[in-house]
Amino acid sequence: MGSPTTSPDSSPTSRYTAAELRTFMEAAFEQAEEAYAQGEVPVGCVFVHKGAVIGRGRNQPNATLNATRHAELEAVDQILALTLVDADGSARPTYTAEVFKSCDLFVTVEPCVMCASALRQL
Repeated sequence: MGSPTTSPDSSPTSRYTAAELRTFMEAAFEQAEEAYAQGEVPVGCVFVHKGAVIGRGRNQPNATLNATRHAELEAVDQILALTLVDADGSARPTYTAEVFKSCDLFVTVEPCVMCASALRQL
């Protein structure tokens, strides 16, 4: 994710075609619709890495009885929980927290202060 000092030429809108931007936002809205169907505030997001969605999240505070389970944090946890199994059967993380430095976040609303702060620290 770009920092506040990122130049305009490196914004997500300059890296992706209009069709890709639409696809990623539609994926985020699908997550929001799922949240709404489950009685949650309808917020959804996707993280995109190298042009592919690697994580999806939707609000789940009501279902989990945990007020911190916002879409962005759900997606972060999903990405960090992904594992690869090596030939010897041992598991290792697919991604480390470093991946977020080269991700773009597509979210249906501006992140709240809690999520914005957490995302900034990734």
